[in-house]
Amino acid sequence: MSSIRINLMPVDRLNRQKRSIALYRWAACSVLTLIVCGALSGAMLLVGDDRSSILLVRAGEQRVQIGTTTKNNENLVKEIKSLTAQAESVSMLDRRINWRGIFEGIAAASENRVFFMQIRCDTQTNESLDRVEIVTNGFAESQGIARSFVVSLERVGLFDQVVLENTGRVEFKGTDYISFQIRLVVDPLIASKDGE
Repeated sequence: MSSIRINLMPVDRLNRQKRSIALYRWAACSVLTLIVCGALSGAMLLVGDDRSSILLVRAGEQRVQIGTTTKNNENLVKEIKSLTAQAESVSMLDRRINWRGIFEGIAAASENRVFFMQIRCDTQTNESLDRVEIVTNGFAESQGIARSFVVSLERVGLFDQVVLENTGRVEFKGTDYISFQIRLVVDPLIASKDGE
């Protein structure tokens, strides 16, 4: 015997039921997919947490090394500055002007025909020794002797410049003399060669 199945439910109701079942299956699959993805993400975070903590520890170690390196660099900079100052001091001592040689050169150039009233060192700063000037004031019996003295000073070789700044007439013990003022610019490198 054969049986016949008859469904008395209307067709639209059956279609709605099929759609509901299909939606239910899609929703269930979506929820399961989300659960699986969430579980995998959580597992990755747990596993990755060890890696990230290792990276954080390494980053901390690098920060400490950078801090130590920075302090070492600061110490090196201080040491370099100190050594530079010491080298400059040694250089200054090495470039010390031989004043005895300078005054002996001036005296030799005078040939005992020039009389000095004043010799003074006229410098802005004696630390750099870049430009040391000596100003001599004196008198000679004639204009020719004063000029000869200037030429002799130039020949000494200790001065960058010898400048006769002014001349005039003076009377001393009833005799007329030529007064002069000469500016000598000392070359520290030349004047320090024979150092004391």
